[in-house]
Amino acid sequence: MKKYQWMKTDTAAIMFAALHTKTKSRVVRLAVVLKDEEVDVAVLRRAVKDVLPAFPGFAYRVKQGFFWSYLEHTDVPPAVCEEEQCPAVSQWIGRDGGPDYRVLYYKRRISLEASHVLGDGTGLLAFLKAIVARYLVLRGTDILSCDEIIQPEDVPSAALFENAYTRHYTNEKLKSVEREKAYQLEKQFEKDYLNVVFGLIPVQELKQQAKPRNLTITEYLAAAMILAIIRSTKQPIGGVISIAIPINMRKYFPSDTLRNFSTHVPVEFSPQGRTDWTFSELCEVVNGQLQQKITHANIQAFINSTYSLAVNPLIRIIPGFIKKPGLTLIQKKAHQSTVTVTISNLGNISLPAPMLEQIERIDLVGGDPRPYGLTTFCGVIGVNDYLNFCFSITNRDTSLCRAFFGVLAEEGIPVRVESTSSDSPGESCCCGEGGDVSGKYCEACRVELGEDYAICPLCGQAVKECEPAITVFKTAEYPKHYRAVEQAVKKLPCGPLSFEKLKAYFSL
Repeated sequence: MKKYQWMKTDTAAIMFAALHTKTKSRVVRLAVVLKDEEVDVAVLRRAVKDVLPAFPGFAYRVKQGFFWSYLEHTDVPPAVCEEEQCPAVSQWIGRDGGPDYRVLYYKRRISLEASHVLGDGTGLLAFLKAIVARYLVLRGTDILSCDEIIQPEDVPSAALFENAYTRHYTNEKLKSVEREKAYQLEKQFEKDYLNVVFGLIPVQELKQQAKPRNLTITEYLAAAMILAIIRSTKQPIGGVISIAIPINMRKYFPSDTLRNFSTHVPVEFSPQGRTDWTFSELCEVVNGQLQQKITHANIQAFINSTYSLAVNPLIRIIPGFIKKPGLTLIQKKAHQSTVTVTISNLGNISLPAPMLEQIERIDLVGGDPRPYGLTTFCGVIGVNDYLNFCFSITNRDTSLCRAFFGVLAEEGIPVRVESTSSDSPGESCCCGEGGDVSGKYCEACRVELGEDYAICPLCGQAVKECEPAITVFKTAEYPKHYRAVEQAVKKLPCGPLSFEKLKAYFSL
């Protein structure tokens, strides 16, 4: 591919690109934790190199044009390096001239961190699965070709990188789902800090509790989150709690694209100032909301309104230096007015049996929510009969996590908690080297922890020995101390001027 070959951002990525600067971007992390062995970095680098030809649409970085941001192709290979910074930080974006993603490793974990401009969770997951599959093959695992994994030798199809909004847009004016003004959690932001709390939950236990109430797992988790917000908030809530649920539109409008093609649907509830709501009452309120709102007509309305805004001739001719801050402000205000917390559920991941035997868990870290004016983002993903519920928190307040896992505990669902934070009051959370599947228990939070934990990362209290209900995991360690983010941005030569580059820069 030519050095300055470029590609338009997809319709949804226009808004993500508005948040993109020299030091910040909307970053998503997907990670796989292996069961038994630490990552061999040489093999990982070979695996990444092998799969790149099958994913040419990711070899891009965001550039700001005169009218719109666009994606510029780069021949610089992606970074493959040891994890040293907080999860899903964005300050590495654009520093070495490489694409807007990188692959990290630490102990048993392989992570893919990427700008949301390149793709959504579905697309990034397909990329990570291909990398991990190739890594395992190079390590001697026999993985037969299957539909779930894009193979290195596969010829990339243009359909994998289409803008699906363009194909499914119709010139109909349809009414979108109305959203009420949402209650906002208390704004507490800590600079250059993101704590991720993981809750590993048995899928069968969730199904056994959700099915009698005629709820999906996503609805059940949304009801638990609403109750957790009510319980963890200092003052009674009079407004509407809105849980934003991202929906994969590929299920309703066929597309193989790995780029962005999803929307949000709200699950809403107004506590009306009451603090004594029961979980059963909230389950009744939540029941059927998603089914009612996730319709072909509502999703078509979203596609039409989003695409028509992007191609509006009056908006298109506004210079980017005016349009970009405006789009950023609009996006922030929209989230602050319609979202309390986001729960993004990628569901149970399909993988070939030989891969499942090698993989312990999968993480979905939604990244830093503060560009949207929010404090918390929740990612949910499952493999091997366990869901991993991942809180991304911009401060050290874990009261919402405690309340959420407390609701599940009341329902008889065991939860095993881990955290990236190692700075709980008085001592380090993690005191061992991993490897023991026995555990600890925090009576205050009613959660299990790995054997390595001396104190609970949620409440900071000492934990006791226990016979855990969840015994299939070893502690997946993170660096004990994160390296400070360098602020200097490397300046790269822009290269010779070309028609291709001018066309991208002034693209309408």
